[in-house]
Amino acid sequence: MPKLKILHLIATNFVGGPEKQILNHALSVDRDRFEVIIGSYSEGKPENPLLKEARAKNLPVFQIDSENSFNPGQIFQLKRFLKTWRIDLLCTHGYKSNLVGFWATLGTKIGQIAFVRGWTGEDWKVKIYDWLDRLWIRCADRIVCVSEAKKRELLKLKIPSRKVAVIHNAFPLQNLRVGMNFDLRKKFKLTADSKIIASFGRLSPEKGQKYLILAAERLLKRGLDLKALIFGEGKEKNALQSLIDELKIKREVFLPGFVENPLDYMRQVDLVVNPSLTEGLPNVILEALALRKPVVATSVGGTQEIIEDGRTGYLVPPNNPEALADKIQLALENPAKTRHLAEEGYKLVQTKFSLQLQTEKMQNLYLQVLDQ
Repeated sequence: MPKLKILHLIATNFVGGPEKQILNHALSVDRDRFEVIIGSYSEGKPENPLLKEARAKNLPVFQIDSENSFNPGQIFQLKRFLKTWRIDLLCTHGYKSNLVGFWATLGTKIGQIAFVRGWTGEDWKVKIYDWLDRLWIRCADRIVCVSEAKKRELLKLKIPSRKVAVIHNAFPLQNLRVGMNFDLRKKFKLTADSKIIASFGRLSPEKGQKYLILAAERLLKRGLDLKALIFGEGKEKNALQSLIDELKIKREVFLPGFVENPLDYMRQVDLVVNPSLTEGLPNVILEALALRKPVVATSVGGTQEIIEDGRTGYLVPPNNPEALADKIQLALENPAKTRHLAEEGYKLVQTKFSLQLQTEKMQNLYLQVLDQ
């Protein structure tokens, strides 16, 4: 029996959480039954970072040549590829690919699975795209959410429950590799006594880094010896740096930028903080727990499906720097309890968020859609 060919298409210009999920999945499928091809867009750049990494892992790739964010020619490029490669199923990630995928598969026998991780609404343009995505995904054969919280949101939009499947993000514990080639404290000239808290993610309003900075200021005023490292790049960087400068805490709070190897940094911090205002199911929390690092996070989206307050980590309401500061202080001042929570979180990742479980669910979903 010939392999079933599955194309995963995503618009991206870096390898972040969703991209890692796609790569790990492509490497974990039963290769006697499935072939996963990874697709993305050039958007005027010579080489797409995701496709570069996929090639390095010997995965087949497809690139849509595009000079800007969207033009109808992208639909025809995708349509030709689907026909030439005899793709059986198209999986689309994000509003752009969901839309392009819908038009490319229209009038064909190729099924479409649309993935919904979250709608950020970070600016007026994205809010429009998010609104359009809520309309277009209804046309897909199946919709995959990464959390039960997101499924409930879709059901409120009157999308039939039979169309929606929940398949959580996963972390490949068996492939966990961290480097030992640098000392974080020496790199940032931190003292041995200082506690290090860190966040990882795109610097964007919905990620809530502003509230972590405000919480750090409160903790410093309380006399805690701590340093906060806020890793990532994005359009909020200048605003965040201005806030740090205004609060006169630039010697305690740093914006190191994007790092290629976040786990190498994460393994050396005392506490991972995820202060988001909205989430699908945050990969950074799975990564932290895989390293047995304690987590303080806001109770938004699918976060509550990973972090149970007082059992696998600590939860706080969003938009609340005072509550965030309180839980960070609680975690840092009770190291034995905090280590226990991290260990319980690690066990949860082993069972509920394993790559094997995710792969089984994905493969079953492929077969269900193809049998329709």
